[in-house]
Amino acid sequence: MKQFFSFFIIIFFTNIIISQEEEIPKNLDFNTYGIFRAHLATFGGEAEIQDASPRVGFKFNYYFGENNKYTVFFGGEFAINLIDNQFNFEADPNTNDGGFTVLEFRDKKSTFSTRLGYIGVNFAEYGTITLGKQNSAYKDVAGKTDIFNVMSGQASYVYSPSGADGGETGTGRAESALIYRNSFWKFDVGLQTQMRANGGDNFFDSYSASLRFHLTDHLTLGTAYNKALLGPRFLEIVNVQGLEGEPEYFTAGITYAKGSFFISGIFVNQKNGDFINTFSREPDEPEDHIVTVVYPGKGYELVASYILLNNKLKLLAGFNYKKPETENRYLPEEFRKRLFLIGAQYRFLKFASVYSEYKFEDSINGLGFTPENVFMVGLRIDFNRTWSKNIDLNY
Repeated sequence: MKQFFSFFIIIFFTNIIISQEEEIPKNLDFNTYGIFRAHLATFGGEAEIQDASPRVGFKFNYYFGENNKYTVFFGGEFAINLIDNQFNFEADPNTNDGGFTVLEFRDKKSTFSTRLGYIGVNFAEYGTITLGKQNSAYKDVAGKTDIFNVMSGQASYVYSPSGADGGETGTGRAESALIYRNSFWKFDVGLQTQMRANGGDNFFDSYSASLRFHLTDHLTLGTAYNKALLGPRFLEIVNVQGLEGEPEYFTAGITYAKGSFFISGIFVNQKNGDFINTFSREPDEPEDHIVTVVYPGKGYELVASYILLNNKLKLLAGFNYKKPETENRYLPEEFRKRLFLIGAQYRFLKFASVYSEYKFEDSINGLGFTPENVFMVGLRIDFNRTWSKNIDLNY
């Protein structure tokens, strides 16, 4: 009887100790993730195997303060060039290329490049401050319509100018950015600037703000403004047509999400915010004379998706319209990007899906031609793993 009583006492106190240990909140998280996509694309009687922004990343969070309410964090995300394809149908170039700094055709992608790299502090109700290369405040609103695996997001000017990652202008993965974000009542606020020492004689090289209002649990309205300060040296480049000031971007959007249904639309108005490299159309100039034309314009995007079959099948549809407003003599009168999208994604494993997309083109490119329609089918693999631990980093 005494032995049984002693055993009971040991078990009782052991459970208390274990319970106390389990009640201690873990204050360290380390998360790793990755997305790998590859597909077969067919267009104009041609076929090519391509990748679609493959990447790996990590994030480290350390929680501190009363009830671990504050967080110090840092993270990184890295692009991987799995396939050296000749054509690319994405808006996101999956590189850290700038934009107006180069004003030339993009070189081939590097095998590895930095998509994101940041460090910051979350002060709970006082907001979050982040420094580094990071997703912009402008993207918080304009990026909501980029829901396809490959071909959406063509008219949002997130990745501006065309062929860049929006790092220099601050619209996409903003370089050398300082961002403050906070949420209160039904509002999400973002304030951003960049300090890039780009030779423009500016202490701050851009400024941006975003505001989202959650009208209901399912309906959100948003607006954002971004201005990049390039400096006078860009305005003095001789072979650049149409650059009449600093790039500016304004967007407004609406998103509705309830259950399996999602729909989102945005409108964008930009000035000096995009450019195209094209060949001279003048008879008195050489045919291989390359001209860079900067232009203002508007953008419209509308997308919708619906999930069914126990969250395994997603159906998607979209419309993108980038409407340049220019009468530059080097560009066709009907120069535009206008396309219709349909797609589907089926998840056959927890971490693996097949996807398919079709793009119907109604665009006119810089040479006056309508691009080919595109059909693709591919495979997507995701992984996401978080390790948590309780450690004492106080000294």
